[in-house]
Amino acid sequence: FGYVVLRYDKSESINETLDDVVSASLLEDLITWASYGSGTLSNIVDSEEVLLIGHSRGGKISALESLFDERVKCLALVDPVDNTQYAPLGPGFPSAVMGMESDDREKKKFGPPATLVIGGLKGGECAPLGSNYANFFKAAQVAKKTYQQKSEEPWGFTLDCGHFDFLDEKSFIQSSVCDVGNLDDKVTKEITAAAIAFHADQTFRSKNSSNSSISSSDISNARKAFFEQSKMTFGDNSLVELV
Repeated sequence: FGYVVLRYDKSESINETLDDVVSASLLEDLITWASYGSGTLSNIVDSEEVLLIGHSRGGKISALESLFDERVKCLALVDPVDNTQYAPLGPGFPSAVMGMESDDREKKKFGPPATLVIGGLKGGECAPLGSNYANFFKAAQVAKKTYQQKSEEPWGFTLDCGHFDFLDEKSFIQSSVCDVGNLDDKVTKEITAAAIAFHADQTFRSKNSSNSSISSSDISNARKAFFEQSKMTFGDNSLVELV
C-alpha cells in the first residue's frame, strides 16, 4: 500500500500502568523520532501525514494525541474505550470523548483528523455503554460540525463481534471476561484491515492526487461502494454503518 507501519510495546504492568497523558506523549515522541536523524525511517516517512490506529484504550490514546498534534491527519479507532470504572476520569486520565467535542483546544488551528470508528456489538463490560465506540463516533460528528471546513465527515460501522475479537491472539482472561460475537474472528480482522487501508487511501491519496476535483460527495460515494462490496464479500449482516 505504500505505508510505513511503526508498532511499539509499552513496558507496564497491572501495578505500574502508564497513565493516558504519558501514553499519548509517547506517540508524540515516536512520531518525532521517526522523522529525525539518519535512520532508515527518516528517509522514507512523511511525519506530517500520520495515521494513528488504536484498539480499546489504544484508540482513546490515539484520539488524545490527535487533539494537539497536527501531524495526525487520520484516525482509525477500533472499538475504542474512554474512561471506565477501571480507569475513571481524573489526573492523567482525561476523557478523549470530551476532548474531541471541545471547541477550545489547539485543534481549532487545523481541524480534527479524518476519523474512522469501528465498533464491536458485543463489547459488554470490556467496552461499556457510555464509554464505547458510539460515544467516539458522536464526538467525531460534533467535531466535524464545529470545524466544518477542515475535515471530512467521520464514518464507521459495527461488527457482530466481541471487544477482543479484533486481536490476532486473545489471552485466557480476555476470552473469559469479555463477550464474543457471532462473526468469525478471521472475518472481523479482514473487514477491519480492509476498512483501515481504504480509510488511509481516502485521506492521503485523494488529497495528494493530481485530480484536485475530488469532492466530499466522491468520498461519500466511495464509502458506500466499500460497504456494498464488503457485504457482497462477507455477507449482508457482516457490518452495519454508523450514522
